[in-house]
Amino acid sequence: MRAPEGYAARLSYYGDALVRNPQGHHGWVDQSYFPELSAADPRFDADLDILKQDHKSLDGVLATFTSSANMAIKLIQLDEVQTRDEAGQLASPFKQVCRGLCLVAREPCRLIFGPIPCALHRAF
Repeated sequence: MRAPEGYAARLSYYGDALVRNPQGHHGWVDQSYFPELSAADPRFDADLDILKQDHKSLDGVLATFTSSANMAIKLIQLDEVQTRDEAGQLASPFKQVCRGLCLVAREPCRLIFGPIPCALHRAF
């Protein structure tokens, strides 16, 4: 069994990366890249609207993951048993994050290459 403090450090580090990277990317494409695509060819607009909605949905999933992860980290100092219960609840939002990232990443490629399978879907 690993030390709870080590778990908290890893969850904090990797959880932060899991949340910040998509949010940073989505902020950039929503504010910069999508408007350029739309200006270049308005036929992209319908698909870009779908992607923007996907980004909003994924933001909600990331918020749920963040809330559960933060609770688990806080509980490490208070109650190790309750921490394990809270950490176990991270599995569902983590799977949702993986599915959401896969869908969001797949959509722009679909516009260019057609349907693309996603290995993350098969993993869950």
